[in-house]
Amino acid sequence: MKKQLLADIGIACFMLSLWACSKAPTTYFPLGEGRTWNYQASVETGLGGKQAVTLIVTNLAARELKGKKVTPQKDEIQILGESQFSFEYMAEDEKGIYTFAEQGSNDAEPKLKVSPCYNLKKPLRVGNSWDTTLDLGGGRSVPAKATVESVDEVVDVPAGTFKGCVKVRVTATVAEAKGRDQYSWYAQSIGLVKLVDNEMSLQLVSYAK
Repeated sequence: MKKQLLADIGIACFMLSLWACSKAPTTYFPLGEGRTWNYQASVETGLGGKQAVTLIVTNLAARELKGKKVTPQKDEIQILGESQFSFEYMAEDEKGIYTFAEQGSNDAEPKLKVSPCYNLKKPLRVGNSWDTTLDLGGGRSVPAKATVESVDEVVDVPAGTFKGCVKVRVTATVAEAKGRDQYSWYAQSIGLVKLVDNEMSLQLVSYAK
């Protein structure tokens, strides 16, 4: 993420520039090769119970896809002794971090998103919102609105205590998913540390830079 030198900006913007640099989307959604996150999730089974699921996310080497530089993220889901793999191809532009394409376990090639689906979008300040989608599971997603609700959350998860987290609320904007809200917390230099919605919760257990 481009950062301007303080010498290049007016003194009246000094404090604002410091805030903008500290809240850059890539700071909260690292795309460096080799980074790995291990999450533990609890998912509603639909029968009144819950199922434990492990999710391991790994950043692979950056590559070009349809003329766009992307960072492939390998998602490994471990459940009931079996593993499933899928990929998200993350990209960055002047607006923020977004999913450029996805590739499921049965897809021979990545499928491009019709429009950028931003995970984090500038400016990361309370009240900023943008159009996105909400995953309903089973390969289904619906239009949604993401809103930054806080930039100073303290989050306790098995991986530790993280301060100054950005909290994002994603709310479905269609009737079929009315009331389906999702909350995500992103820690500086770490990335996603916690996610909860009506049917699941996910917490960071460990990570490697």
